[in-house]
Amino acid sequence: MTTIGLVGAAEDEGDDVAAAIVAVKLRVLKASVHSQSNELDVALGELDTARSAQASLLHRLEAESPDALAEQNLMMAEICVAIAQHHATLQDADAALSSYEEALRHAPHSPDVLVQLARQHLRLGHHDETRKAALALLQLDASHEEASMMLAELMFADQDYDQAIYHFQEILEAQPQHWTALGRLIDLLRRAGKLDHVQAFLDQAVSSSFEARSSPGYAYCAGLYALATDGRAKAMMLFNKARTASEFREKALEAMVIISLNPEGFVSLAGPVA
Repeated sequence: MTTIGLVGAAEDEGDDVAAAIVAVKLRVLKASVHSQSNELDVALGELDTARSAQASLLHRLEAESPDALAEQNLMMAEICVAIAQHHATLQDADAALSSYEEALRHAPHSPDVLVQLARQHLRLGHHDETRKAALALLQLDASHEEASMMLAELMFADQDYDQAIYHFQEILEAQPQHWTALGRLIDLLRRAGKLDHVQAFLDQAVSSSFEARSSPGYAYCAGLYALATDGRAKAMMLFNKARTASEFREKALEAMVIISLNPEGFVSLAGPVA
């Protein structure tokens, strides 16, 4: 029997809770098939139908089987996240945000939902809401790297440099080769007149792995340090090495252009927060 046939058969057994649960899962599976075929509007329609069916099921479970509510609320959150992701792909940012918020109502302690919500707020420039979601994530997991990075980036954007430095240092203590955090930290330490602290973080990265010194990420960060300390020739060499990796190519090339056009001055290479 096809997926469509299975969905119909399950829905025909609508008075049975187990069948209703299966029907929702099959409809989500059907949406996934359409999504893989790039039929996003059709997939979104299936997910909306699944959400409506799951809402009815949750209402029913409140009276008939409250023990099953926790699991089925998680299922509802998964459906809402899938809907949000489709809206985001279709460039409907507000609808995506609304679906992420609905997902959180059904799974308020889910790190996966919280991080998706925080990312969407950040994309929309909602810094206060991003901060709230990131702090909620850190309450659930004090070592959550992405939440820490978001907070540090927001503090950087708000020019709260002391707190941003603290958060980037915390990230690097846990992950010395987090090159994005190290690059941000170098720029912040330059602004704070504390460039003498940078070498310790570069050394920490090298000590964490024998291969760190040869990585493009290290070359990029060392290039930032060299540029900030007037070692322009050395910076140019390091950025040339960094641009061999796709992750750093654009920024490294930008730095090389800046050095060529502005050989005597320093220009911050840190990009804005989304």
